[in-house]
Order: sequence, then structure tokens, then C-alpha cells
Amino acid sequence: MSVFRRSLTATILLSLLFSMTAWAASVPVAAAQQLAKWKQGPIRIALSQSLFQFEPNIKAGSDVRGAVDRAIADWAGLADIEFVQTVSDKLNVSPVGQSGDGISLITIAPTPENILLFKNDNEEAAKTRVFVDRRGFITEADIVLSPLQQFSTDGSYGTFDLESTLKHEIGHLLGLSHSSVVGSLMYDSAATNGVFGDRTAGISRITEDDRSAIRDLYDTGQGDDCCGSLAGRITGTIKGGRTELWLQDASSGRLVSHANANADGSFRFGGVAGGDYQVVVRETGRNAYSTYILGEATIENGVTATLNRKSLRRPLDFSLLMIGRNGVLTDSPLKLSPGGTYQVYVGGRGISADGFSVETGSQFVTADNSSLTAVAYEGGYSGLHFDLTVDDNAPTGLYSLCLASKSGNRDCVAGGIVITADR
Repeated sequence: MSVFRRSLTATILLSLLFSMTAWAASVPVAAAQQLAKWKQGPIRIALSQSLFQFEPNIKAGSDVRGAVDRAIADWAGLADIEFVQTVSDKLNVSPVGQSGDGISLITIAPTPENILLFKNDNEEAAKTRVFVDRRGFITEADIVLSPLQQFSTDGSYGTFDLESTLKHEIGHLLGLSHSSVVGSLMYDSAATNGVFGDRTAGISRITEDDRSAIRDLYDTGQGDDCCGSLAGRITGTIKGGRTELWLQDASSGRLVSHANANADGSFRFGGVAGGDYQVVVRETGRNAYSTYILGEATIENGVTATLNRKSLRRPLDFSLLMIGRNGVLTDSPLKLSPGGTYQVYVGGRGISADGFSVETGSQFVTADNSSLTAVAYEGGYSGLHFDLTVDDNAPTGLYSLCLASKSGNRDCVAGGIVITADR
């Protein structure tokens, strides 16, 4: 996960100073290990005694064992892998090397060895170290919760949610890399509780994007019941650039999966439930480019569909960087409920109330563009706030928030809105 998420506090038409907020972070699975997975179960997890010895980093009274059990159970069913838990006196993560000590450990012990992992970034909440054999199978994975951070299971302000942090790191333990989808559990950072004034802002759950990734990695649900895949190639992509893709339901606009194109423009979505989808693309290089819809495709369970298209790259003269509520901007997702109307903030570069409109690609999440109001920030950032309404019948899940200019260019925060039934 990234070092931290930038946050800005703002008052309409006033320019205020930056306000830094701590964010979760972890070491992603290295590029060469992104397709690594466990050959078979059971996966034996040793829980360090440090998790249960009332370490000052975990709030007293927290349901530590329950958080561990729930985090493991959620992934076990999706990956169809059995986990076996034990309690260990071991405190330290295995040192860097070609192989570890054979024990997959979860620890928060404030030992010199563990603290050393966070020497270059004391804002990180956790790290996962994965060991892979020559055949590409994971043999060990150790999770270290930072002894420099605070965790809880009750939403205490300023703490990281223990269960969410463990779920993210267990995703790495299973072989998943980071997602480019902001609302995904496997996104590269996560908020502390209390962002936007919401106690549950830092509590995250496994999303459809995460489910498709783990189903694809472990070949679960690939039969007639679920799921299918989509493969294709974008010609004319930027050499040395980065091309990110998202798959969204054609009828609801709900985001269900992400992919990154290879150097030759080829891409693949896997573990996706059958249905009609749109493929959304963002290309980046030395310059910024407009986000666009590459095309539509129908995915059938047990079948690989194809979509080949030429790049529709267009230069972009503005950028959408952050979203928020209550005058606070971050790259944290907004958690909204069906039937509500919310005042939402967006910020970036080159944004004004004139000549822009807000889009979501969904009939269930709509912006009142007549309510667009300019907001100014220090550091050359510009922004807007507006009213956003979530329909009573909005399906739960991830939705993107986009700004579009009069020329038709757009920039989006993929999965920046999480519709949840939780109140």
C-alpha cells in the first residue's frame, strides 16, 4: 500500500493548508510473483502471541481472534483453500532471502527486526513478505502489523481497522497484487477510521473486484455456474506507458473487475460472472490522457470472450485526483447508502464550475450538475462540490466518479463510490 493518502481540508471559495492523514500501507507482491499462488491447502498460519498480549498498538477490548477468523474465512471460501491456525511464541518475520523459515506468521511484536521493516515509512500499517519457489508456488507468507500504528475492531477514531488490514494482507498472502480500483479491498492504501467524520470510513470489505481476482487466480467458479473471462488487445498503446482497464456492468454501471495491459497492449479479465459489460481504459505516460470506453462485450460462464480495439487516446488538460465529503478530499472511497443525497467534493488540477459535468455511468448514482460550486485549495489545486443522489434500488457495489469537459474528455476515480446497505 502507498505511504499515505493526501488529504485536503477546504471551505468553499477559501484556500486552506494541507492536512495530512495517516493511511494504511503494505508491500505489494513483487512483479515477478504476481501470478504466484499456493499449490494446495491447507495453509498453516501461526498467530504470534504478540497479537493477544495486550500490545499497546491494539486497543484494549478489541476482538482480535474474531478479526483474524473472519478475515481468513472470507478468503478461504473464495480461494477454496483450507486454513489451519496455530498460536506461536515466534515474534519475528522471516528475514529476506530465497526461502523463509517455513512458518507463515502474523505478528505485531515491537521487536527490532519487525520495526526495521518500517524504517523508510513509519506511516505504513502493515507489510506482507511472500516466499515463492522456482515453480512459482508460494511456500510461506509473513504478515507484520506495524508496531508504530494503532488498531481497533470498534471503529475508534484515528485507528486502522484490524479486520480490514488483515483481509488486505491475507489477499497478498494468497498471491494477489494491488488493484487500481479505489474502493477495492486490494487498493494500495486504506483510510483510518474517522475520515469524513465517519467512524466506519476505514472499514473495508471484499468487493466484486477482489472476488473476480481471487477466483481467477485459483480457478474457482470457472464452470457453468460462474465464471467467464474476457481477453483482448489494444493496438497503438503508449510505449513505456501504463494502461489500466476496468470492467463495469453495462446496465447498472457497477464496477466488477480490473486489469493492466501488457507491453503489447494485451489484457485479460478473469473470474467474472456472466453478463454484458463495458471496458473502460485509462492510459498514462509522460502526459495525461482522457479515460474512455473501449467497447462492450458479453461474457458467458465457462467461456473466454474477446475484444480487440485501437486506442482512443486523447490528450487531457485537467486531472481529477481526489474525492471527499465534509470538505475533506482524499483518494479514499466514499461509502454511500441507497436512498441518500450527499454533498460530494472533488479536487485536482484545472477544474472549474464552468465547462465541466459529473458522470458516474450509472442510472442509480446521479449528480445534480446544476449544483456545481467551485472550491479553492492551497498548492494550485482546484475543486468542486455538488449533490449526488443514490437511488433507493441501487445495487450494492463499486461505482466510478468522473469529470467530463465540454470537449468530451474525462478523468475518473475508478470505484471511488462504494454503495453499501450498512447505515
